[in-house]
Amino acid sequence: IARLIGDMTRALQPFVWLEAESASSHTFDSVVSDSEASGGSYLSLDTDRLPPSSTGDVGSGYRAEYKFSVNATGTYTLWMAGSPTRDAAPFTYTLDGGGANPVEDAPNEGGLYGGKFLWSRLGDAPLAHGRHTLTITVTGPRERDSRYALAIDAFCLSRVPFHPNGTQLPAIEVLPPPVVLDKKGKPVKQKEVPDKDHTDLDLPG
Repeated sequence: IARLIGDMTRALQPFVWLEAESASSHTFDSVVSDSEASGGSYLSLDTDRLPPSSTGDVGSGYRAEYKFSVNATGTYTLWMAGSPTRDAAPFTYTLDGGGANPVEDAPNEGGLYGGKFLWSRLGDAPLAHGRHTLTITVTGPRERDSRYALAIDAFCLSRVPFHPNGTQLPAIEVLPPPVVLDKKGKPVKQKEVPDKDHTDLDLPG
């Protein structure tokens, strides 16, 4: 029963949580154990060595790749818990082999946790139900010390408002309505139909 409940919860949750140290592949320095990190460890890069050559189409640099699935079509906000972007080496994120999105002074929320991790909102992206790939690429060294440096603890892709709070997973409060796409793959705005028989109820909060 517990397993069934867990499967149902994952099928309904409007977000995906990715542990950075669980990358499907990466060229970062190491996975560092840390009791204050989500999952007990994080992915670390801190070197002055030039990155390995890239064979992909998103440019050269140190990279980490993640495979994940979403259970519903919608617009997802990508959050990253890791080095404050102002302190990290320049990096980009790519979804499904699309264009690289540079990250510079991304807005953050929730304050530092573990002494070094901060949740930063990297951007929004429409995702269809099914499997996807997220790629993080450190594209160059920091100006102040010429080091390739970036620590990543976790990612959260959410189609509902997410208010980061350290290593705590989002609370499931309100599920958004299903998204209908037109022939060009763009969301179709649904018309609201008033329900004459509906009576508002005050629910305990």
